[in-house]
Amino acid sequence: MFQRSDNFKNDVEMAKDIPFGASVSFYMEIDDLDSFYDEIKDKVAEITEPQLAWYGMKEFYTKDPNGYILGFAEKAE
Repeated sequence: MFQRSDNFKNDVEMAKDIPFGASVSFYMEIDDLDSFYDEIKDKVAEITEPQLAWYGMKEFYTKDPNGYILGFAEKAE
């Protein structure tokens, strides 16, 4: 998926103050998003609440230990 950096910074709060040059974030579609969120939410430093995106995906974002933003999503029912 390609996304403009200004839109990404608007959608993902933890990205607002990151200066972007060439960059990458990882967006993964998974099953049982809510269970996965519950499993990791207390194990990571930064995480967003799961939200429904305008394009029909329920998703949340977190950062890995190297600072990469990871997005996890599941098609909304």
